[in-house]
Amino acid sequence: MEETLRNVIFKYLNIFIEDTGQNLLTFPVLLEYWPYVLIELQEVYHFPIIQVIEQMSYDEFTLEILCERLTQISIQ
Repeated sequence: MEETLRNVIFKYLNIFIEDTGQNLLTFPVLLEYWPYVLIELQEVYHFPIIQVIEQMSYDEFTLEILCERLTQISIQ
């Protein structure tokens, strides 16, 4: 799952994430590109990403926490 998230983020934002604890919203990209990432994760990979980010605060928007929350939801 982490590799898929990394690949989709790189595809649309051209950013390789080295630190999984870094807030993803601090990268120097236009916020308008994020919907493309979210749509692909939701529609193509069937990750419940919208459900996950609805319950997150700004400071939790890291690759590490996204993976944890997605894993928790998929286990339920």
